[in-house]
Amino acid sequence: NRAIVTEIPGTTRDTLEEVWSIGELPVRLIDTAGLRETDHPIEAIGIQKTHEALKSAFLILPVFDSSTAFLQEDQNVLQLVQETGAPAIAVLNKSDLPNNSHPGFFFDIPSVHVSAKFGTGIDLLQNSIEERAKSIGISAFNDLVMLGARQNESFSKAIETINRARLGVGHLYHDLLSADLMDAIRYLGEITGETVDEDILDRIFERFCIGK
Repeated sequence: NRAIVTEIPGTTRDTLEEVWSIGELPVRLIDTAGLRETDHPIEAIGIQKTHEALKSAFLILPVFDSSTAFLQEDQNVLQLVQETGAPAIAVLNKSDLPNNSHPGFFFDIPSVHVSAKFGTGIDLLQNSIEERAKSIGISAFNDLVMLGARQNESFSKAIETINRARLGVGHLYHDLLSADLMDAIRYLGEITGETVDEDILDRIFERFCIGK
């Protein structure tokens, strides 16, 4: 419910971001508009945002429809991905339909077949992302830190409570929202080993008018 999407190409106009945990790897997923030639000014803005996201991506996942023959547009996307110099995994969607993709199309880019409709191949894609990220080396991820099992659980709980608070904005009382956010801060503190001073919490939640 975060965005209006259809099967019509060109209807994705903005980027959608989500923080997720894949194995022991915390990642920020960014879904972008597809890359193609367009005369529509709004779609063109979305495509420009896609170009900007590509420049800062550590790993690129170009998604293709494996049930249709590849076009020049697909070739252009792959070329653009290669020009960034970033690692990539080609995601071939619609694996539940007959495969019309060309096996040699992706050159040196590894590919994974998935079905977004039925969820098949998603585990393999997650494993491929984790393995590809580890092959790059931690130094390529700047401040990225690998989490242990306990820390990974705390990270997942923090994300869950933050999402719950986000979805509750406008629907729940402020004290319930602040309770979720305080829980998220405590879970993150379990990862960093830092305790949160009550004065910091007071400054964070002073605008919530708790109890009203």
